[in-house]
Amino acid sequence: LCIMSGHFTQRGDRAVLDKFTRARHAVTGGADCVAELPAPFAVAPAPVFARGAIKLAASVPDVCAVAFGCESEQDFYAAARAAEASPFTAVAGYFLAAAASLARTARSRSTPR
Repeated sequence: LCIMSGHFTQRGDRAVLDKFTRARHAVTGGADCVAELPAPFAVAPAPVFARGAIKLAASVPDVCAVAFGCESEQDFYAAARAAEASPFTAVAGYFLAAAASLARTARSRSTPR
């Protein structure tokens, strides 16, 4: 399941590609299903965006993992906290531990030696 914003991005800008082209790319890339995040969530601040996406994913039977992109480590943890109230709690805990490790590794590699 791939959940995407529609024609507009979270910042309220028009997406570079229309939603149908992006959905086609997602399916070509391996997504079994593409769902559009409703505009009130898609153009909202990160906590509302994340909450809407998680609630949409939680409404689909047999979804057992969540993956998402973030601009910063703080954004990742905010999205993960929003997911804690959903059925993905155990899976989110696993990915939080892995992501914290990845963030530490990335930070250590970017630090001048």
